[in-house]
Amino acid sequence: MRAWLLAVCCGLTWAGAALAQPVPADWPCEFAAARAALAPHDDGYFLDDDPSAPDLLRAVWQVGEDAAASFLKDHPTASEAEIKAALGSLDKDLAVDVIRLDDRAVIVALQLADQGDVFIAGPGGVPWRAGQSGSATGEFAPLQAWTEAAARGACRQKLADANWADCGGLAPDIVRLPDGVDGARRFALIGAYSQQAGETESAQLSFWRWDGAAATPLLLRTYQFKIELDEGLRVSGDVAALLVKDDFKSFISCGACAGRQRTWRFRLTADGVQDLGQTSATPELDLIDELYDRAVHGRSVAGLASPAAAAVIAKVAAEGDRMSQWPMGAFDGWMLSADGRRLCVAADSGGAVVFSLARTGGAIIVSAAMRVGDGVCEKAVHWPGATFGS
Repeated sequence: MRAWLLAVCCGLTWAGAALAQPVPADWPCEFAAARAALAPHDDGYFLDDDPSAPDLLRAVWQVGEDAAASFLKDHPTASEAEIKAALGSLDKDLAVDVIRLDDRAVIVALQLADQGDVFIAGPGGVPWRAGQSGSATGEFAPLQAWTEAAARGACRQKLADANWADCGGLAPDIVRLPDGVDGARRFALIGAYSQQAGETESAQLSFWRWDGAAATPLLLRTYQFKIELDEGLRVSGDVAALLVKDDFKSFISCGACAGRQRTWRFRLTADGVQDLGQTSATPELDLIDELYDRAVHGRSVAGLASPAAAAVIAKVAAEGDRMSQWPMGAFDGWMLSADGRRLCVAADSGGAVVFSLARTGGAIIVSAAMRVGDGVCEKAVHWPGATFGS
């Protein structure tokens, strides 16, 4: 069947068009034939359980890798834009990104639907691809998600929850980083995990070193992000930053909500990467989350709230379910006044509460608290210029 499709494609679709193509006409034909063979086993998100499905997906990516190496052999000094255009001509549905690492190697990201392939190519071939990481362990175990076998839907069903990150597919993004002190090239690789619905997604971020012969992972982290707020990895000097969505301790944040927004920073050192940790976009909200968590579980809030505020917080928290993972129930949003002195937080348990905030240096404490209703903050308070979230 594949041979027949290839013959039809090359004989009819591309006949007489070779001179107009950035890559030889047979490459698009090969790519189309490989996709056609894979199609019955691929819904765009996951592969089915057919034992041949991973090999069929590998065949698709192999055409792209061979085409990249072949093009670079004929055009070793091609620009990123030229390489991207050449590989983009393989298929109208194929998303391509290219970053030149040095005068002989480029890193390429290919994507079809929610699945991707990332590799380094040069005139001599493809010395590295992310999908060869099937034996990765420890911190780098999630690199296994780049393998074709990990793109099967059954992968997530069979693995323990703690190992969810080892299963793909992954939609890729590549970012060039400043060189190491020894001149080694560095890059970051982001893979967004395939999912069929939802506005909150999971991803992995890995940092790599390329010495001209081999790519070595330096650090890997997994995280969640809100699709509408995603800015990708931002690099400024020797610091890379990423917006992530975290969980609250007291509230459930819906998938369509912004939730607990944080910035995760990493310092690019002379020979590695240092995790600088996460900082909150709204430390005021983190404070209330901590207060409710302590109050629900009977722990002291001294130093975080005045005695009068603590009494109100304890009364509100008493409505929560201390046996639940999120005792205050669903998070219904927040509103912070323009002067930063008042914060309204609403939840299923406890309703909407307005907190008065006192700031001393970098510290914030709650000086007063008052319940203002059972609804959302927008209906309970009206503060011109306020910022808000959900």
